[in-house]
Amino acid sequence: MIRGQFNGTRPLISALVLFPFDKTYVRTNFLVDTGADISLISSVAYERAGFKYDQFLQYPPATSSGYGGRIQARRVPARLYLFDQDEDIVVPISLELEVIKPMAPKPGEDQLPPLPSVLGRDVSDLFKLTIDRSVNVVTLDHCEGKR
Repeated sequence: MIRGQFNGTRPLISALVLFPFDKTYVRTNFLVDTGADISLISSVAYERAGFKYDQFLQYPPATSSGYGGRIQARRVPARLYLFDQDEDIVVPISLELEVIKPMAPKPGEDQLPPLPSVLGRDVSDLFKLTIDRSVNVVTLDHCEGKR
């Protein structure tokens, strides 16, 4: 079982991301979003690890939309290592992760807070997902037949 945590009211799962062209891991918290079809990594997360968006331009474009509007991204094969909050359990998953293009504010608009990395149903559907704020529980449990 992978145990996450809440940041305020946001359910989070910690993970490492490994891209195929580099051996540097990106460590980030993913917001568990049951309304998201696919998972994505924020520009803040990969830039903090020293990556630039230009490094992902060789991969196919992706355009996602959601509550915040449309974003530009690239679909990049990646290895996601979900880990327990105590870091004693690690679950590796291969997937195509959307890498978000950094967004600059439009002239005359205020700078919005950066989008978080998102754990979508492409990952959460592999598990039994439990989110219960009343008892501060965020878990991903392996289920037989789901992998």
